[in-house]
Amino acid sequence: MRKIQVKLYRWQAVTDSQQTHQGINSALNQQALECDLFSRDKIKRYYPSLYQRYRSRINSHFISQWTRQLATLLSAQLPLAEALAISAEASPFCLQQQFILSINQDIKQGLSLSQSLKNTQHFDATYIAMIQAGEVSGQLIDTLITLANDQERQTALKKRLNIALIYPVIISIFSCIITFAMLQFIVPQFKQFYAALNTPLPRLTELILT
Repeated sequence: MRKIQVKLYRWQAVTDSQQTHQGINSALNQQALECDLFSRDKIKRYYPSLYQRYRSRINSHFISQWTRQLATLLSAQLPLAEALAISAEASPFCLQQQFILSINQDIKQGLSLSQSLKNTQHFDATYIAMIQAGEVSGQLIDTLITLANDQERQTALKKRLNIALIYPVIISIFSCIITFAMLQFIVPQFKQFYAALNTPLPRLTELILT
């Protein structure tokens, strides 16, 4: 999937009436933030600082959340176009809003949901085929719920796999640290102890020290 990087800005601003405002907004760049602030709040001057980077992506996590959200809105007997509009408005990131609005625009032009999703190039063939089957059978809401459940299970499985892969690595790192500490600090003390007793080191300890 395509990745579009935006930045999260913390800003302070002063309006024409000398009122001070502050907040955090996502924007592609500082110029985009400026346009947004000036158009919405009649900002006279502002002082943005880069707060952190945030990758606002149309990824599997977003698709899963959006699918369930759309199913919930349609279950409330809302028309598809209205449900999409509400979904776009609820999204906190402008790139995700534009993504949903582009789908809604296709719907308003007469395309089906499956055709609209295909145009975005963010959905695999299985997802689109299931949506199409749901449209034909009149079971779109149930299909969306099924897709959301499947995607959530896949996400949970990926997390468990990542944890399962990371855990042995962490254990190996700690084992190496402990082994290094023993060789550097503990084993040499054995050498001094045996030397004080005028006793030769055990063969294994001698091999480790050499």
